[in-house]
Amino acid sequence: MTIIIKQDQVNMLIYKYLLESGFLYLNSISKVFSGLKHTAFSLFHEANLDKVDMNVQKVAPKMLIGFLEKALLFNQIETHIYKARNCLNLS
Repeated sequence: MTIIIKQDQVNMLIYKYLLESGFLYLNSISKVFSGLKHTAFSLFHEANLDKVDMNVQKVAPKMLIGFLEKALLFNQIETHIYKARNCLNLS
């Protein structure tokens, strides 16, 4: 099974993440960290996301983090299976 993800989809996920991560909490005081908002703005224009056939509103919150967590989990599963096969001398 092959999973194909396009560059525009990755850029949109990163853009959404940057928008969601625009706030930092320091010493129990909420402070706006505008650097990520500027980075999101720059990415949006440099990657031409306005011309992409995706709506950022349809991208679920924290989707990028969810995909990364699943990828790390599958990587651990693959490693575990590989080690188990080598231990049992299976090919």
